Amino acid sequence: MTCSPSFMRRRWIVLAFAAIVIFVLLDFFFTWERLTLTAWSSSTSHFFPIRGNSTIIQTKSDTLAQPNDFTDATIPKTTVPKVIPMKVEHNASRTASEREQIQVDDRATSRLELLESEQTDQLELDKQLVYTLSQIIQRTTTKRGIVMPLFEKLTGLGLSLILELRAMGVSLPIEVPHCTELNPKTLELLQTKKELGEIRAYDICDLAANAKSATNTSRPVFCDNIDACHTKFRSFMIKPLSIVYSQFDQILMLDADTSFFLNPTVLFDSEKFKTTGILLMHDRIGGAGHLARKAPRQPNLSVEQEYFSTFNVTPFRPVPTLQRPKATVPNKTPVKLNFEPSDFLLSSHSFNRRASHQADSSQMFWNKKLQPRATVILASFLAQNDIAPPPSHGDKELFFFASELAETQYSFSDYSAGSIGSEFEDGGPKKSTLCGILAHVFPIRQEGVPDDDVPLFSLNNKRVLIFRPDLEPFYYMKARPWELFPGFIGSRHLHCPFNITVGRLNESHIKHFTERRKFLEQGIHEGLGLEISLNGYYGSQLCPYSRRGHICGMEN
Repeated sequence: MTCSPSFMRRRWIVLAFAAIVIFVLLDFFFTWERLTLTAWSSSTSHFFPIRGNSTIIQTKSDTLAQPNDFTDATIPKTTVPKVIPMKVEHNASRTASEREQIQVDDRATSRLELLESEQTDQLELDKQLVYTLSQIIQRTTTKRGIVMPLFEKLTGLGLSLILELRAMGVSLPIEVPHCTELNPKTLELLQTKKELGEIRAYDICDLAANAKSATNTSRPVFCDNIDACHTKFRSFMIKPLSIVYSQFDQILMLDADTSFFLNPTVLFDSEKFKTTGILLMHDRIGGAGHLARKAPRQPNLSVEQEYFSTFNVTPFRPVPTLQRPKATVPNKTPVKLNFEPSDFLLSSHSFNRRASHQADSSQMFWNKKLQPRATVILASFLAQNDIAPPPSHGDKELFFFASELAETQYSFSDYSAGSIGSEFEDGGPKKSTLCGILAHVFPIRQEGVPDDDVPLFSLNNKRVLIFRPDLEPFYYMKARPWELFPGFIGSRHLHCPFNITVGRLNESHIKHFTERRKFLEQGIHEGLGLEISLNGYYGSQLCPYSRRGHICGMEN
């Protein structure tokens, strides 16, 4: 049977069309299968491990990534961790609680980034402050001198102390910083009275009000204006500020109500001061107040321990210091410190919560040239910044804290603080109690000299003007090594050291009190006057916390 040509043409057309249909169907089937498998793999990959050769998997992954190779190459690798979590932030499949948690995490991340930024900014500001303070403290012109801040009501005491020192043969220049508080007559007398020797009286608050950042002249260092400086520094805080602005390299800082039985300037040449550049005196051992108080946020710590544990010494480390040996005394407190502590701190009565005070700032020796870092830290306690000052009663602990935080060498008296007074309970050697004013024996232990023979060195109280040891017996506490802890004071008063050995003032001591009163009378005659209140200080009851028949809170 023979097919016509037209039939053959129609058959080939049908076959070609059928082939095309079959090809299209096969392509559609394989494409659908591939998409289905891919979707299934994606939906199950979070729940089932992918089996197979990891190299093959990586190769496939690389192949799929090829279309984005150029884009990926332009993105730094460090940005990848930040991009990945943000892509899933608005995934519609997440539950409401998951989306809420993501928002919380995002807010926490934002706060963390803000905090890190603020910390970076604050560190930079601290570095700028340290640089500025370093410039201020080094503006010295004279090797050695005495610094005695004054305000008008202390001029009588201040003048009598200067005359006392001159009578001892002390010829060093004396700076008298004030906070716009001395009247013109007082300033004129301080500058012109020949017997006073070389005196430089100056308005330190004016200097502080004009101090600007060395890197930003619009930023004040200590206070915004002169009124703010008056508010801030018409207080004990004028004393550390006086160290900052002193023109002396080596400073003997004195309170006006201090009095000396021996020439204090001999301590400039002591081994303690020459080696360390800082010589401090101990304060009386008190109770559970001040430095020994519980920290509000950490009741298991004292406020002193908390302060030392949170202070950031990093910005100050570029400033030179006298590196001290690593501490050998164990830290018996629960606090962790972020700096290298000294043996003294770890042994001190205050840090171990045995005393409420550590340092007495009525007299101290400070070398700015030898101790730049300690001086800068001291200045930072006064500057406008986020560095909180130590938990000090007035200024007294600032010098101790600055020395410790500077990770430098510094020294204290070898003996604890003592007392001078007329009321004591005689229990015999090392068992007596004496109530009175703060006193110190000579602070350097001398070889071969027993504690009972260490000479009386100084006292600190305006009662020096009305003490009359020529009319009734007065006593002083003999030397006791500072390391010795006599026990907690309990119901006793701070002004009544106990478990001590007591000595009676001798003729040279009595003569000293008489001469100091004469120096005061000389000041009155010169027109300065005595502008301090002595009401309530006269009579035999010179321990202000006692009454007849009692010894400062202790029964006879």
